[in-house]
Amino acid sequence: KVTGVQTCALPICFLRRNDVTSARYSLNINQSATPRFKRIDTRLFLSNEQNGDGLAVRRGIFFRQNLQFYNNNRLNWDINYFPERWEDRNSDGNGNYKIRGRFNAGVNWNSDPARKFSWGVRTEVRQAELNDVWFEYGLDLNWQPSDRFGVQLDLRYFDRRSWLIHSGGRELTTYDAEDWRPRLSM
Repeated sequence: KVTGVQTCALPICFLRRNDVTSARYSLNINQSATPRFKRIDTRLFLSNEQNGDGLAVRRGIFFRQNLQFYNNNRLNWDINYFPERWEDRNSDGNGNYKIRGRFNAGVNWNSDPARKFSWGVRTEVRQAELNDVWFEYGLDLNWQPSDRFGVQLDLRYFDRRSWLIHSGGRELTTYDAEDWRPRLSM
């Protein structure tokens, strides 16, 4: 039995929660020099976590494939399934509730990052805890005229429907939200 699940990003670690038993399985397949692709990385990941009361609180089946073309452009796609589970933390100690099984999927395209100008686009679709669907779109523009200077513009747009949030006591509320997240860095 695990007494805590740690999430680490050196040099800082924290316990995500301290009452969980986890089982995880990962299969990674790496291929190089196929007739069409320079490299193919395929990953299948299974995860199941139960809280101290024996309720499944985090579960998932994740499939991801990264395709690198011979011109160094990349196409990444994933599809994930989250089986039915119990939510025991969002209500802030006011009871558990069941979340239905959900899917999400996404695709990214990135041009060769070694060029002076490169770009990428992404889209993702997610099923929310209730019945609606969330969308995310992104655009990345990169300009690096020398090895010592570069400018990056990232634009992200999120469209969330039926975002389930604890609002107080035994009350949960859904919100619709739209986010624009621009970021400029150099």
